[in-house]
Amino acid sequence: MLKWAFGLPDAGAMRAQPIIADGRVFIASDNGTVYSIDHLSGCVHWSFDVGRPAVSAIVPATLKQSGRDVVLFGDFAANIYSLDSKTGRLLWKTSVDGHKYAKITGAPVLDPRGDRLYVPVSSWEEGIALASSTYECCTSTGSVVALDVANGGILWKTPTIPAPVKKIGKSSAGVQLYGPSGAGVWSSPTIDLKRNVLYVGTANGYSNVPDFGSSDAVIAFDLDTGKRKWSSQLLAGDHNCGSVDLSEEELDRKCPVLRWGPNDDVSGSPILQSLRDGTEILIAGQESGRITALNPENGAKVWVVQTGEDVGFPQGAGMGPASDGKYYYRPGAHSDGSGWMVALEPATGEIAWRTELPKPKACGALADDVCSAGVFGSATVIPGAVFAGGRDGVLRAYSTED
Repeated sequence: MLKWAFGLPDAGAMRAQPIIADGRVFIASDNGTVYSIDHLSGCVHWSFDVGRPAVSAIVPATLKQSGRDVVLFGDFAANIYSLDSKTGRLLWKTSVDGHKYAKITGAPVLDPRGDRLYVPVSSWEEGIALASSTYECCTSTGSVVALDVANGGILWKTPTIPAPVKKIGKSSAGVQLYGPSGAGVWSSPTIDLKRNVLYVGTANGYSNVPDFGSSDAVIAFDLDTGKRKWSSQLLAGDHNCGSVDLSEEELDRKCPVLRWGPNDDVSGSPILQSLRDGTEILIAGQESGRITALNPENGAKVWVVQTGEDVGFPQGAGMGPASDGKYYYRPGAHSDGSGWMVALEPATGEIAWRTELPKPKACGALADDVCSAGVFGSATVIPGAVFAGGRDGVLRAYSTED
């Protein structure tokens, strides 16, 4: 039975998961507003106007020195905010990237020791390049930034590509092009205190030049210094420019140096998984549904399993896996409007069970990526059940056993 509902005015979407802390529900929205809502009544305690879309989940925290309760989040202009969680008052705001098209989509992650906040940075520059044949693409690079959670001061910042952007040629229209670029970090980093390492999954490149194995990769950084420790590329040569629907002539005009790849980003945060024998592996999934387990010590591949078939289908394997220690759960979507949920054995990658979701019967003129039983968002697991919402507007619960 419905307890309460809260409508977000002028919001095209709410892409971040709601977060519950201290009896309140915190949500961010495309309408540029962050809300603190009473979890029992749905009434608003406070709202904060960001002024631009905020799509990262809200992170609640208690400051180590002052004991103040705060909430932390990022926006579409690569700013990080700290608000008093009781009143919504702004405590600090920090810009973590000065590029015009940099943005934050993944939730920042608080170090369990309480003093640092790790921020993933991506950009939407490839979309700008697609819209304009005169745009000088591309100069943005993904990065990870460590902040002092007390005051927002930048402690270190490391780009995902360990080389500066430079001129790489001109288009047929004489437009200057740049690279290497891209390899944004769209999801939250994963902290490994045992190894003092931060893991991130990166997206496709923007320029068809070597990027040192940084795109479509899992990269490990030192927690204290930001030094890059290793990188394991899951798909090489995935550079995104234009559209698969463009003719060769249009591609040459817009993207003479750049070409369309399958766009098989590492989607969702890598999961550090303990196995029954005491060893650990790092599991990362791509948009095609390919799942890869890595050795967290050096990034070496342990196993690879393909759970989806639609390489290149936008966000085909969803953006968020889940784990309960027994299985690794991954939702996904097919290009025909159907979808799936799969559970993998972490030690071997063997599929423990798979549930197929048929395409909705009444789609009308809607495209399959809009009218779809597929899951494009995150899965959530509790003892006995894993939940995921399809794009057909249906929330489903699956038995974790079968």
